[in-house]
Amino acid sequence: MSGVDHRRRVIEDELDTASNTLQIYQEAGGRIQIALRVVVWEAGRLPDAVKREFDLARFAWADQFSYAEYGRLMANPQHRGGLRVLALILSVTRMLVEKHRIDFLLASCKPGLVSRYVQLGLRPYTTRLLEYPDGLEIPLIAPLDRECGARVRSPLRYIAPHNHPLRQQCAGDLWAGGDPETAVVTDIRHVGLALDDLYERAPGPPLIDRAIVDDLVRSGSYVLSVNQSTKLIQEGLKDRDIYIVLEGEVVIETGVGRRAVATRGDVVGEFALFLPLHRRSKSAYARRAKILVIKQSALESLKARSPRRYIALIETLAQRIIAKLTDWEYASDESLPRPFRQADR
Repeated sequence: MSGVDHRRRVIEDELDTASNTLQIYQEAGGRIQIALRVVVWEAGRLPDAVKREFDLARFAWADQFSYAEYGRLMANPQHRGGLRVLALILSVTRMLVEKHRIDFLLASCKPGLVSRYVQLGLRPYTTRLLEYPDGLEIPLIAPLDRECGARVRSPLRYIAPHNHPLRQQCAGDLWAGGDPETAVVTDIRHVGLALDDLYERAPGPPLIDRAIVDDLVRSGSYVLSVNQSTKLIQEGLKDRDIYIVLEGEVVIETGVGRRAVATRGDVVGEFALFLPLHRRSKSAYARRAKILVIKQSALESLKARSPRRYIALIETLAQRIIAKLTDWEYASDESLPRPFRQADR
């Protein structure tokens, strides 16, 4: 990964020493417990590269406001997701509002962590995804206006001022309701509508029982929409998320010099449930697709709460894996993708 020195165990880039960068640390017992990097841009000073990365160039009002980007948030395991991290974020945000008159917070996170950031008040707002060597990240934004914060019940509402110019220019309610057209949708109602469409229109019988999928959605799943070729799976990563294709295609590099294409109703990534030490596929790319991402935590929750449903899920996925292995063994050596068809199952 760019900026990573494994020998020195250091992550750094040119922004770390920039005059508009703040390095925030919380220390206890001589050891750093939490770290956060904040980059501040005054109104009209937001670099074009940042506007492109966060898809802000499409907003006519983007240059009228000031921004702070939260990044490199790291915490010791015992503090992750806890009150100490929240207290640090609130304290830093208060300082940014009072000292730098910040109008917007920017951040990015792994898709599976979006729901945590949503609770803080940040929102997905674009279909653009950020691609890094260790996976995808979702751009997030939070307008620092007290009324906007109150609408989404953000703890930032106790810090944000009554920012009338911001509210009038950018219509902060664009993100208050959980726009289903963003790259990540976590709202259960919107996810349910996407599943209704899948189960009504998928060719042949559904691969996984709908009741099991609904259970997984309640435990922690989301819909990911991509509008460019985007890597979902990287060989060697130890995640165990699985993917159900709702629309579009996912191209799978099988690791034996061949490719396969998963389409509506197909499952991708399920090998990791049986071989948790590594991903079997070399990679998987989504091409203008909508995908239900079932988080590893949701699978573990189902296993604990409903062992019978979990066993039924494993049996279904095992049958699918057998079909895939057969398909890959006898697949052509041609470079063109070979689709999985319902009739092949």
